[in-house]
Amino acid sequence: MSSFNVAQILPSLDSGGVERGTIEVANYLSELNLKNNIISNGGRLIKEIDKNYTDHFQLPVNSKNFFIYPLIANQLKKLIFNQNINVVHVRSRAPAWILSFIKNRNFKTISTFHNVYSGNSYFKKIYNKQLSKVDQIVAISNYVKNEISKKYNLDSNKIKVINRGVDVKYFEKPILDSQIENIINKYQIDTSKNIILYPARLTNWKGQIEFLDIFNKMQNDNFLLYFAGDTKNQSYTEKLQNKIQSFNLGHKCKIIGNLPRDDLKTLYYLSSIITSFPLQAEGFGRIISEALIMKKRVLAFNYGGVKDQLNKLDDIYKVDPHKNNEINMNSSQFNKILVVKHGSLGDIAFSILAMASIKQFFSNATIDLLTEEKYANFLSNSNYFNSIFKDNRKGIIDSLKVILKINQNKYDLIIDLQNSKRTNNYWSFLKFISEVKVNGSRSNCDIQYVIPPQGTESPQQGLYNQLKLLGVNEINQNVDWLSRDITAINEDKIILMIPGVSKSGKDKQWSPDKFAILASTLEKKGYNICVIGQKSDKETVETINNACQKVIDLSDKSPPEIIYSIAKKSNFIISNDTGPGHIAALSNSPILFLAKDNVISKSNLSEYKNAYTILTDTMDSISVKKVLDFLQDSKLINK
Repeated sequence: MSSFNVAQILPSLDSGGVERGTIEVANYLSELNLKNNIISNGGRLIKEIDKNYTDHFQLPVNSKNFFIYPLIANQLKKLIFNQNINVVHVRSRAPAWILSFIKNRNFKTISTFHNVYSGNSYFKKIYNKQLSKVDQIVAISNYVKNEISKKYNLDSNKIKVINRGVDVKYFEKPILDSQIENIINKYQIDTSKNIILYPARLTNWKGQIEFLDIFNKMQNDNFLLYFAGDTKNQSYTEKLQNKIQSFNLGHKCKIIGNLPRDDLKTLYYLSSIITSFPLQAEGFGRIISEALIMKKRVLAFNYGGVKDQLNKLDDIYKVDPHKNNEINMNSSQFNKILVVKHGSLGDIAFSILAMASIKQFFSNATIDLLTEEKYANFLSNSNYFNSIFKDNRKGIIDSLKVILKINQNKYDLIIDLQNSKRTNNYWSFLKFISEVKVNGSRSNCDIQYVIPPQGTESPQQGLYNQLKLLGVNEINQNVDWLSRDITAINEDKIILMIPGVSKSGKDKQWSPDKFAILASTLEKKGYNICVIGQKSDKETVETINNACQKVIDLSDKSPPEIIYSIAKKSNFIISNDTGPGHIAALSNSPILFLAKDNVISKSNLSEYKNAYTILTDTMDSISVKKVLDFLQDSKLINK
C-alpha cells in the first residue's frame, strides 16, 4: 500500500454530495496513514481536510472553456509527475475532458459517475460519456450503473457499483444539549411544532417550489417547513422566497441556506420528517441514508438511487415519482391506531412518555390500547386512549381471539411498544388477514426500528427512536394525570424509600436491615421516612418500621398514582431497580437507585432527570455508610 498515491479531481470543494464524498474518502485514507491528494479550484470544505496526510492543489479544473483545457492539462501533468501520483480519480466531467489532453500516461485512471446526467442530444452525450474514458468506472448506485450502461453504451463489466458513502459513526454520535440549544438560537428554529426538512441545494431540478405548493395545500398549522441547502443559484432562491411570500407562509416556512455539517446533523435531529422530491432521479440521494441512520422518518420519490435505499422499507416512506397528490405528511393518514403494551410495572413506566407523545402527535386519531387487565384501570386515567381491551397473554385460543379482535377493529396503524416474541407472532398471523401497518422493532413489523446491541440505549430512548419513524419527534414530558390529592400527608422533609422488589428480582434487592439502619439514621437528621410496597414486602417494611420512631407507611396502599404523587412531594427517593422506582422517577424528584452493575441496569437508569446511581456487582457489597456518604457528597442531605 505504500506505493499507492491517489489524486481525486473535482471542480470545487464548496458544497454537495460529490464534494462531501471526496472529503470523506480523503479523510479515511488519512486515518490509514496514507498520503493522498485532492485537486480542485478550492472551496470552503478545504478546512475539513486532514492536512497531515492530504495535500490540496488548486487548479482551474472547474473551467468550462475548452480552449484552455490543454494548458490546464499541462499543469495537471506536471503536478501528477512531481507528486508521484499513480492513481487519478476524476469525479466530474470537466476534469475528465482535461485529463484527455494528457498523453503517455504512467498512472491508472478511475472515474465516478455520480448520476446519469441529463441531456439526450448527440453532443451532450459525447460530453457526458468522456467520464467513461478511464481504466475503471465507479457508479454510486445500481440505478446509475444500469442507466449509464444503456445511455452511453458502456460495458457493464467495466463498471463497479460502490454506493455513496455515509459516515455512520458520525451520524450515530449523540448530540449535546448545548449544540441543540445553539442551533435553535442560531437559526431561530421553532421546536413547538413538527418540522419538515427539505435538505437540497436550491435549484430547479431539486423540486423545492413544487413541494412548497404541496405544503401550502396541507393547511396544517402543526407543521413548519425548512429548506436547507446551498443558495448560490440566486435567481431560483429569490423565486422560492417570492413564492413563500405569495402564499403568506413566512410564519411557517423558512430558507435556512447552506449549513455546516454539524448544524445539518442537529437539524435532522430536530425534524420530524426528512423529504426528498427532486424532479429528476438522484444518482444516490445521500440525505436519505443520513436521515435513516439518525432514525428519522423519510418521505421521498421512489426512483433513482433513492429507490435502491428504500427497497426493503415500507411504502410509508415512498411516493411514486411526480405523484404529488400522494404526498401525505399529515398524521391524519392514520385515523385509527392501536397501541400495544404488556409487561411489568417497570415496562409500563418506560412507555408512559411514549404513550403521551403518541396522543399528542396523533391528536385527531382514535387511539386504543391493548394491555393486561392489571394495568387497564390505571392507564384509562391517562385519557390517552379512546378504549382499552385486555390481553392477559394466556393460551393459543385467547391469543387468536385477540388477533381476530384487532382485525375486526380495522386499524390503520399498530404501534407495538412491547416488541416481544408474542406480539411478533400476532403480526405474523395478522398479515394474512389484514393490511394494517405495524410500527415496532420485531421482524414482522412494516415500519421497523432496528434495535442496537443491548445496553446501547435506554428502553425509553429505544421507544422514542421507534416513534421517530412515524414522525413523532417531540416527547411529551407531561404526566400530571398521575397526580393525586395527598394533602392528608402533611409532613415535610420526606424521604421516600422503595425497598421491595418483584419475586423474580430478589438479587436486585438491597438488604432490608440496611434500609432500616439508613432510615433510622436519616430520621435522626430530621427527615420523615415514607415507605411504599406491596403485600409481599410486608416483612421488609416492618423491619424499617421497627427501626424508626414514626414511618409514613403506605405499603399495600400505593398504586402507581400514589407512588408518583408522594415522589413529587419528597425531598428525594431511595429505591432498588424496580417498577415502583421507575414510576417515582417520572416525578423528576431526585432519586438514588441502588442497582446491579450490568448493561441492563445501566441502560434502564440512564434516561431520568435528577437520577443518581450506586452500582455494584452484588447488592450486599453496598454499605449504609457508602449510601450516606453518597447522599452527602451529592448534597441530597446535609453532613
